[in-house]
Amino acid sequence: MMDTLSEQEHKVLELAAGGMTDKGIARVLGISASTVITYWGRIRSKLGLHSRPELVSCFVNSRIQADMRRLEAEMAERVIQEKELLKEVQTLMAVLQVAPEAILIVSSEGVIQSGNEGAATLLG
Repeated sequence: MMDTLSEQEHKVLELAAGGMTDKGIARVLGISASTVITYWGRIRSKLGLHSRPELVSCFVNSRIQADMRRLEAEMAERVIQEKELLKEVQTLMAVLQVAPEAILIVSSEGVIQSGNEGAATLLG
């Protein structure tokens, strides 16, 4: 629904959602108050809603839904990345265990995180 609105109509709704009056919206956008009223008429016509609270509520809900879709997509991407990283770690751990040389994995703080059979035999 919101995709039918022009950029200026979006700005009018956004500023109204922020609590601005028509005069305030006009001042911010550098247009006359009568032009803001014209935009309201176009917005009402396009959205099929009549009251300012309905229009602002519709706009805010649309923004919330768009944000939720974006966050869900980002979360899904992170899950995929974490699964790929886990597979890489599992592969590295498998290689570590079959390596013929003694190998230790040490944290940046100097703490041994893991080692293979060779390291266990060498260090006891």
